[in-house]
Amino acid sequence: MATYIIVKVKNDLQAPKVAQDIELDWNAPQWKDISIITIDNFLAESSEHRPVTQLKLQYSEDGIFGLFNAQDNYVLCQQSQFQDMVCKDSCVEMFIQPTPDSIPAGQPHATYMNLEVSGNGTKLCYSINDATRTEDGFVDFSKLTNDDGLKIITRSTLPEGVFPEITKPTTWQLGFYLPFSLIEKYTGLTANVVLSGSTWRMNAFKCSEDSSHPHWASWKKCSAFNFHQPDDFGFLIFE
Repeated sequence: MATYIIVKVKNDLQAPKVAQDIELDWNAPQWKDISIITIDNFLAESSEHRPVTQLKLQYSEDGIFGLFNAQDNYVLCQQSQFQDMVCKDSCVEMFIQPTPDSIPAGQPHATYMNLEVSGNGTKLCYSINDATRTEDGFVDFSKLTNDDGLKIITRSTLPEGVFPEITKPTTWQLGFYLPFSLIEKYTGLTANVVLSGSTWRMNAFKCSEDSSHPHWASWKKCSAFNFHQPDDFGFLIFE
């Protein structure tokens, strides 16, 4: 069973206001002792490329801090606008679902949010109530507004554009900050419920659809060629 205990920050780590506020050093004091999620369940549809991808998470009163580390190759980053299809790029993702019993009465589905980030820091984020696929996306979902997208802070060690693709071994880091206020706004969760003792569902992914060596990998194994399956999510326990 995939379970990750997310610890509360042990220092004066503040919510970042700009990308430069995010620490990208995997071994920096604020990150070196944090447990690691390994994203190594590759779907059969993947090429032979198997990048080693890891994720560390911690939380404060205000939000979740994350840091991905990818030992990659065939790196491609062309998406440039918020809500572009970043999964086509060399991309890392975290899908997060608050405790279902904290969803307001009358809401038919336990909402989750999919934060997807290109290696260049470009973001896509939806709030999804029913992940049944349609031609336009999903049966019941909403896209975060541009203003709300700006509240999700990301920073990467890769440049804004990577094209043509890098075809040699390349290690890159992607840091992000997701405020609880956004999770509250789009799922109805009261932010002060999410702290110590709560258990959420989540999964983490690494993918690249348009590179010369496409691949799709997850932390918690997927039962089909589809990341959007909440029943496949693992467990995120707040320390």
